[in-house]
Amino acid sequence: MKDDLEFLDTLNERGTVYLIRQRTTGRMLTGRRVTAEQRPVYAALCGAALPHVVPVREIRPEADGQFLVLQDYLPGISLARRLEEGTLPAQTALSVGVQLCTALDGLHHRGILHRDIKPGNVLLREDGTVWLLDFDIARCCKPAAGRDTALLGTPGYAAPEQFGFRQTDARADLFALGVLLNQLVTGELPANRLAPPPLGPIVARCTELDPARRYQDAGALQHALLRALP
Repeated sequence: MKDDLEFLDTLNERGTVYLIRQRTTGRMLTGRRVTAEQRPVYAALCGAALPHVVPVREIRPEADGQFLVLQDYLPGISLARRLEEGTLPAQTALSVGVQLCTALDGLHHRGILHRDIKPGNVLLREDGTVWLLDFDIARCCKPAAGRDTALLGTPGYAAPEQFGFRQTDARADLFALGVLLNQLVTGELPANRLAPPPLGPIVARCTELDPARRYQDAGALQHALLRALP
């Protein structure tokens, strides 16, 4: 089966994401190798048509015990790359937030926590749409657990509970999304410089240290962002 895949290039600096052409269909795909521990989240996404989440088409076992995850190839640049050119207008950041809330709402309703929302994991296309990718540290929610045992996340974006203080839930992703939106407008983390209104108060609530003081789900955050749009 692997013979039907033509590996054309690598798409990231670490050389872990590949540009692939499927010979039988001509379809352009991306491929990434994941471990058995990472596989369940990608399996939950396989075949699911979630808005603003890069589709997972297939998962293939590898000889070394890992798995090759095949996803649609969507041309574009990461928000991290876009930020190298300068900050975005507040209205654009609000639109990005609305779209990512749609993505998170779909994921959270399936019990999936991304846990690594940051500019490098969001793809920006020429038409202005954004797409969430890279689920390597995502996990299926474990509501019965008392706290996270694996300390995973990107410092500056990850909520405090991701570092073993309590069990993470959907509100951890909203914390990270608030940080991302602030950075799009100011170029800085909210702890250093908070975006001006109307985005600033939304970011402040997203990034409350106590999850109970944040927006409680992606729908509530999306409603606030829509109200802030002119």
